[in-house]
Order: sequence, then C-alpha cells, then structure tokens
Amino acid sequence: MVGSVRSSILLIAYTSGMKCVTCKHDNEADALFCEECGCKLALSCVSCGAELKPTAKFCLKCGTAVVAASPVKFPTRNVAAYTPKHLADKILQSKSALEGERKQVTVLFADVKGSMELAGQLDSEQWHIILDKFFQILSDGVHRFEGTVNQYTGDGIMALFGAPIAHEDHAQRACYAALHLQEEIAHYGTKIQSEYGVSFATRMGLNSGEVIVGSIGDDLRMDYTAQGHMVGLAQRMESLAEQNQCYLAPATAELVSGYFILDDIGEFPVKGIAAPVRVHRLSSSVESHTRLDTARARGLSSLVGRATDLHSLEDALGQAETGNGQVIGVVAEAGAGKSRLCYEFLEQCRASGLQVFEARAVAHGRNLPLLPILELFRSYFSITIGDNDLRAREKIVTGLNRLDQHYAEALPLLSDFLGVADPQQAELTLDPDERQRQLVELMCQLINGIGAGVPTVTLIEDLHWIDSASAEFLERLVDASANSRSLLLLNFRPEYHAQWMQKSWYRQIPLMALGAEDISDMLSEQLGHDPSLASLADLVHGQTGGNPFFAEEIAQSLIESGRLKGTWGAYRLTTPVEHLVVPATVQAVLAARIDRLPEREKRLLQVASVIGKDFTESLLGEVAELSRDELKAALTGLRHAEFIYQRGFYRVTDYSFKHPLTQEVALVSQLHGRRRQLHAAVAATIEQQNPKHSDEHAALLAHHWDEADEALYAARWHRRAAEWVGLTDFASSTHHWRRVHLLARELPEDNEIATLGIAACTRLLGLSLSTTAGLDEARSLLEEGQTLANTMGDSRAHLSLSQAYSFALNSAGDMVAYLELTIENQGAALEIDDIGVQANASLFLVDALGHAGRLPEVLEVADDGLAKFPRDIPPEEWISGINPYSMFLIWRGYCLCIMGQMPEGLEELGHCLRLSKEDGTSEMAGYALLLAAEAHCRANDAEQALACAHQLKAISGSMDEPANLVALTQLAFGYAHLAAGHPVDAIAPARDALHLHGHVENEMTGWSATLLAEALLATGDLTAAAAAAEEAIKLCRRSQRKVYEAVAQGILARALLRQNETAACEAALAAASELIERTGARSLGIALLEWRAELAASLGDEAVSEQLLYQAEQGYAEIGAPKQAQRLAAKRKRHLA
Repeated sequence: MVGSVRSSILLIAYTSGMKCVTCKHDNEADALFCEECGCKLALSCVSCGAELKPTAKFCLKCGTAVVAASPVKFPTRNVAAYTPKHLADKILQSKSALEGERKQVTVLFADVKGSMELAGQLDSEQWHIILDKFFQILSDGVHRFEGTVNQYTGDGIMALFGAPIAHEDHAQRACYAALHLQEEIAHYGTKIQSEYGVSFATRMGLNSGEVIVGSIGDDLRMDYTAQGHMVGLAQRMESLAEQNQCYLAPATAELVSGYFILDDIGEFPVKGIAAPVRVHRLSSSVESHTRLDTARARGLSSLVGRATDLHSLEDALGQAETGNGQVIGVVAEAGAGKSRLCYEFLEQCRASGLQVFEARAVAHGRNLPLLPILELFRSYFSITIGDNDLRAREKIVTGLNRLDQHYAEALPLLSDFLGVADPQQAELTLDPDERQRQLVELMCQLINGIGAGVPTVTLIEDLHWIDSASAEFLERLVDASANSRSLLLLNFRPEYHAQWMQKSWYRQIPLMALGAEDISDMLSEQLGHDPSLASLADLVHGQTGGNPFFAEEIAQSLIESGRLKGTWGAYRLTTPVEHLVVPATVQAVLAARIDRLPEREKRLLQVASVIGKDFTESLLGEVAELSRDELKAALTGLRHAEFIYQRGFYRVTDYSFKHPLTQEVALVSQLHGRRRQLHAAVAATIEQQNPKHSDEHAALLAHHWDEADEALYAARWHRRAAEWVGLTDFASSTHHWRRVHLLARELPEDNEIATLGIAACTRLLGLSLSTTAGLDEARSLLEEGQTLANTMGDSRAHLSLSQAYSFALNSAGDMVAYLELTIENQGAALEIDDIGVQANASLFLVDALGHAGRLPEVLEVADDGLAKFPRDIPPEEWISGINPYSMFLIWRGYCLCIMGQMPEGLEELGHCLRLSKEDGTSEMAGYALLLAAEAHCRANDAEQALACAHQLKAISGSMDEPANLVALTQLAFGYAHLAAGHPVDAIAPARDALHLHGHVENEMTGWSATLLAEALLATGDLTAAAAAAEEAIKLCRRSQRKVYEAVAQGILARALLRQNETAACEAALAAASELIERTGARSLGIALLEWRAELAASLGDEAVSEQLLYQAEQGYAEIGAPKQAQRLAAKRKRHLA
C-alpha cells in the first residue's frame, strides 16, 4: 500500500526518448551520449535528482519508484518555483562567476520524520497537498536567511548557506533558519493534526565545510561536489535527529559556539569516519551575540594601537556635552577592531555615569526590516529578552513618564511596534507610512528628551548590513543629533555610503591596520614570550596585514590544532610554523566580501590572486583580457573597496593585495582547472613582456609553469632560477634543483630530460654541505645521475657527479672516503681535456687535503690551482656552487696563517672575501670571515675578530640565516669573545654551533667542540673543559681534523695539569706535539711552547718555563702576531718581578 501510494505521488516518468540535461535535446531511448552536444546521458530521479542506472526500479537515494509514464501526474518540484524573485536575481547576476568555485558553506538537510508511514495513512492527493505546503514553508524559511534550496529529496530538502551567495555567517544563518523552521513547522504540525488526525514532525541536520559549486541552470539548481564527508555528514545528522530537533556536526557547532545554545548529546559512530563524531543539538539563539562577545569569552587582550582613535571619540563626546551634538562614523574593514574600539569607549562612558544605548544591524537582517530600530527602542527602555509583555509595557510607561507625561500617549504605538501590545486594547490601524513617521518622530524626541538632562551616547553597529527601512530611521536620527547633547556613534565597513555623511556635524574616523609592534604586543599578552614564539608575530603580521581579528583567529586556530600548547599568556609552539592556514572564520569573512564585488571586479581579483600578492597593471590586463578602460575602472573599484593598493607610479604601475589572506582566499576559491589555465597565461605573458630579463623572473616563471602542470617548461625555468640564485640563497637554490629533479623523473626520457636530471643530481650533491641531506640520499642521487650519464655516454657528466658526491662525503664527516675519492677524481680529470672539470677536481682535492691537515700539500695544490686556472671560470661550471679560484685562495690563506705567515694568510683570506662577494657566493665569504676571526683570536686581536663576526652575521642575515652560515657565525662570535677575555660569553655560541653542526656539515663538529672546550677551560671549569676536550678529540679523529685535534690535545693537557694530573698532561702534550709536527702547523707549535712552559712551572722548573715563554714570545713576533708577543712579554715581566 505504502509503496504504491508513494509511487503514484513521486513518479519518475520517462518516455521512449532520453532528454539531455545539458542542451535539452531529445535522444533515442538507448542512447548513452547526446547526439547534439556529446554529453553523457543519464536517467535522473525527478524527486531527488540522483543519477540512476538504466535498469533501476527504485531510486537508490530516496526510494522513489522508477516506472514508465503514467496518466497520473503531479507537478514536479522545481527549485525556481519556490525561490523569491529578488533572491533569484541576486543568484543569477553572478552566474558566470559561479561556474566552478570552492565555497565555505553550511548544508542543511530537513525531511519529514516517518514520511512513509504518514503517506500510508493519507489519501495520495492529501499527502501531496501537505508536502507542497511543507516545501513552501521550508523554502521560505531558507530564503528568509538568504540560503538556497539546492535539492528536493522526496520528502525534504537540501539547502546551502554560503553558496551561491557567500556569507561570512553562513553557519549562523543556517541555525537561525533551522530555529525558524522548527517554530513554523510546529504550527503547521498542529494544523495537520487538527485537519487530518495525523502527527507531522520533521528532523534537521547541519554540517559546515568546503564544497565545489558548479554551474547554475536556468532553474537555479546548482551542481556541487562535496569535499570528504561534508554533505554526507549533514545527512547523517538529519537521520540521527529526534523528532522536531536539529543536530549539528562538530564543524558547525564550532562556528556557532556562543551565538546559540547547544546541547552536547555525545558521540556517535558514522560510517566512513574512523573516530566517533561528537553531536550537538540546536536549542535556541543567544540574544544579540557578536564576534566581540566571543572574543570576550575567550579573554580580551589590552587594546593596542588605538589611543589616538579613542582620544578622537573622547573629544567628540566633549563637544556633545556642550550641546554641539556629534555624529561619528568609525570605518574600517572587517576585523580591524571597530566594535572593540566602540566597546572600550562605551565602557568609559558608563563608568562616567552617561546613558548608553546600543543596537546593531545583522548580516541576515536585510530581509527582516527594522531589527536595529527595534533593538534601539528596547535599549532605550531597558527591555530584555526575559521580560514578558506586561513587564515590557511597564518599562515603556516608566521610561516615557520619566521624560514627559505627554509621551504616555505613545504607549500603544511603541507596544505594538515592539511586539508587546496589550491584548485588551484595540488593534492599531495606522497607515504603514504614518506609523513609521510617528516612530521616527518619537525616536528623535527620545534622544533629545533624554539628552536634555544628561548627555547620551547611542551606538549603532555594522551599518553595512542595515535594511532600507532602518536606514530611513538612521537618517532622521542624524538630523536630530545636530543640536542635542548626544553623541551618535556608528561603525561600518568601507563599502557603506550615505547622503547624511555630508552633514557638518558628522566626522569619520578611519581605523588603520595595526603595526608589527602592536600585533606583537597583542599576541605576547595572549600567548606569552616563550622562545618558540620568537618569529610568530612577524609571520602573523605579514599574513594578516595588521588585522587584529585575523591575527587572533589564526592564533586561536593554532591553539585548537594543538600546535600551540599552554594557557593564556604561557603558550609554546610544539612544531615550527612556516605557513599559516586561513581559519574558516576568516575565510568566510573574506569570501563574502569578494562575492559582493561586481562580476568584472571579482573576476579581475581572482586573476590577480593567481599572479601573486604583487602584480603589474600591464600583466594583469593582458591575462584578464580587458580593455584599457575596463581594466582602469575595475582596478579603481578594487582600490576603493580596499582589496588592493597602488605601489608604483613611475613607468610601471604596480599593485599589491592589502592582505595576503585576501589573495589566498580569492585563489583557493577557484577550481584547479581554471587556476591551471590562468597560471599558464601568466607565465606566457611574463615571458613575452620580459624577453631580455627572463632570468630575473625565472623563479616566478617556474612557479607559474609548475602550477599550470606544464612539467617540461617548469623544469627548464626551475633550472634557470637555481642557476640565477646560485649560492646567494641555499634554501631557494635547493628548492629549485629539487623541483628539476622531481619533474625530470616524471617526464618521458629524452636527451633534454636526461640533461636536466643529471644537472639536478649534480647540483643537489654539490649543495649537500648546506642542507640536511643524508648520505643515503646522496648515494641515490649519484647512482641515478650516473645511470643517465652512462645512457648518454657522457664521461664528463659522470665525473662531475663523482666530484659532487665527494662533497656529500665531506658533509657526512667521512673524511677518509672524501680524500680517497678526490684523489681518484683528480686522476680521472687529467684524462679529460676540460678546464672546468680539472679545476673542480683540484678544488675538491685541496679541500680534502686541508681537512686532513696535510698543510704543505694543500699549499702546493692551491698554488698550482691559482697559477693554472683562471679566476673567471663560468658559474655553470662550479659543481659545488663555489668558484674554484676562491677555494684555492681560502685554503692558501688558512695554510699561511696556521703555518706561521699570518699577515700573508690574512691578506689571502681578504682576497677570497672580496672575490666571493663579487661572485655572490656568500658561503665562501662566510668561511673566509670565520677563518680570519679565528686567526685574529690566535693573534690576540679581539677588535678584528669581533669585526669579522659582525660581517659574517650580516651575510647570514641577508640570506635568511641558513643553518650552516648560522653555525659559522656562532663560531666567529665565540672566537671574538675568547679573544676579548670573555670566555663565559663564548660558551653559548660554541654550543649552538656544535648543535647545528650535528645536522649540517657534520665534519665541522670537531672544530666547534674544540672551541667549546677552550672556552670552558678559560672560565676555570676544569672538569667540564677536560670532558669537552676529550669529546672534541674523538670528533676530530672521526673527521680527520688533525689540526683541531692538536688544539684539543693542548686544551686537555692544560685542564689535566691544573687538576694535578701531570702524567696525563705530558701524554696529551706529546700527542699535540706529534700532530703539530705532522701537519706543519707552526703557529700551534708556538702555542705548544706556552703549554710546556706552564707544565715546567708546575714542576718547579722556573728557568725552563722562562726560556719556553721567551721562545714563544719571539715566535709570535716572527709569525706576525705582535699582540701575542706583547702579552707574553708582559707576563714574563710579571714573573721576573
């Protein structure tokens, strides 16, 4: 019975043909594709729209029967039939912009509880009449809050809030709609019970998230694709809901928390979701809850950056108190702090005993006339939501009598307007226009009447949402304020304009974005000062453009995601933050603003978002395909709406997005297909417009070709970008080469692709010193690159890969293998008649010999390289990213310093520094400065050592402080502090360097450990110094750093001696002596004399000690370290005295 009744009502009828839903062409019954437009044909359920198999007898979504055409027909439910004209026009105006967009929405499902049983109890025609009225109630309720009915599901609807018309409060609108529907359907259920004797109830479910909205048909029906379980979870909420209840999924509950009373009813299992889902029941709304109220519940931070604005309001109040009434408009974008400023000001006014009245327009109130005026009257008479009608009327009478007895005659009008009319009184029969005129007049009299005694402050917020009827009231209020003792305070967004703004008693206060320091102060109060937060404020300020609401929401999202742990004022970051995700609250605000733009401006903003945060007018115009006049007009509109601002005026007109978040939201709203097309168009246009400066734009072109999914073009430009940046930015260079490597592996192999792959493998190996790449990855790159080289028969490329791999061995600290491979590569290079290959072979050999402490051989190879190879070998030949000539200079300078020719050595290091700066190889400049700082420390020249450290810090900072340069900087400062006689200050930099060298440039750990031991010894912490020296010796031996092992042995000897372990001291000195002799480090040999002098003195042999000190003094003078010689001369003089 039930099945037959349902079938007769919700009939899926089809004839002998198949109608194409795209072009409406009638096709043969067995057709699979439309013969007119080629689109796939599908049988659809007329009830819910679900696609059906040709063999289906019932709809798999709603259970409706699929039968042949029947003489019994009822009107199909068409979305357009239930959509008000004003809303339909609003939707269709942005039709082209909605042909594929991502939207943040709230989905509402509503249906009849137990519809099958009800249908079985009623006549078919009765049931149809009931459902038709039911659908009308549902549609009216959804449209009342500017939602859109997207589908009829047989006995219910699916509605979207936030699409196709974006709303920043989409979740709140859906909840308001649900509460309204509950009330309306309850009345309807009572009527059905009375007329038909059956119980009629509904259930509803809500969920929020991202959907992809497709094209809109003429019937206003949208296609959509849900992300994840978004829509399915909303349906699940509906099916879980009890009779006449609305259940909310977690995403919606989070968005509306504080705005509505929600009952937590526990967790429920949901198919397809691993963990149970927490469900909330929608109970009721909260009176006049705002975003500021939500912030107050969390805890308000101190008001920052608004002292001047607050003073302007105080000044306006002062003028009003003298009878010079003022109207002040606070204007700023969403989230800038308009409400917060007004709240602080009103709190001051209340504390001063002033009467304060408040009202606000609401986003969903444009279809609900006079809501702000109702709220304002309630505020005047102190009527609260808890007052019954009688109590409300009593308050109105009291308020009117307090002003003047003759106002009492206005009681019926006010009571009726406020919805608390006395049922015993006759109903008012005023003409609507006359009624509004009297209300306006009464409100103006109230302002002047109250203000005649004590100055009043009236706040009306969010005028950008005000309805037309309330706007008329407002205009009269502005006029009435002129000669009163009242201050009318208004706030709104930049897009709001009104004629009354021309009045002489009106002033406007534009709120500027907060500066970086203000954002830092605000976040510091909320989050605290943990070291992990050091860079967060700058990142947030840069991303939000100084918008305090956006900044707070990002902080809150980090807390909710678990990336910030702690309590108010004491948070810490658990994981580093490199990119900030746009919170749903912020995304909704920005998406709604973008959607309110005219079609042309919105499309242009989307194109601009693909180009980037900054863009030129010429590039934008070309890609957007707008005429010059159209482009100018659209850009002007976007500037006036404060989406973008103009930066450059000379020759090239540049623009920037006011907020990076706006650009991101405009970008992610577009479907991938459209973004790919635009990225390709942007890249092609940049190439066309900049044929002579393409390398400067290589990184940008690589990005756009990447995003366009054009792998070959992207790989080519990533290579050019990597070669352009060289070693001026390790992170950028590594990123580009990694992209080349990945793209080359994905492309079909040919000679060009193989060449790109070889280049990527070679350069990534060469960059291994500056990255955290492990030896396993290096071996993989070597094997992959050499396989490609062998395939092409390219012996030169094969050797280059081997040379680059040797650097990876260096970085991993395997110095024995490093030296062996460089010697092998040197022999192979001599067989290839290529100066670049041979220069690189010598570069790696001199480096490997230098690390091994074979100083005479280092000097020989360096001298040979400087004589044999030119200074200007092309950068593309630098396998390691380093000019071989610079490498010869730096090792020659080091050897001369350590072998006893310090002035000459420092001169060569200075030469290397100048050349490295010219080449843009900051890494080599950093090493030259570190070695110079160490040499100056050994020469007891603290001033010069500190100057080198500061230069190195500047270089590191200019490159965004890569880890290896940061470590070098810390070492340099450690040596500078040691030379200055501040060893305590040297400990932390040495420890930091040691820690960093554990992750990058592992072969450097022995060096940094030696400096740490030396600093500890100088502080007198002998136990720690001895332990650190032993660790340094172990690390130096592992990486074959014999020179620094000799230094560490000397430190150990002195620490042991000062603990009266003479025998152990002598053994350490012997080991140091043997290492110094083997390496040829004469400068250390002079230091060894000092160490032995200390031992002799401790044994009581003052004569030997004196003789050794004298020899050391003379030695320092001979090697060019006069300050050391002077120090020892003074020391000997004290001893002799």
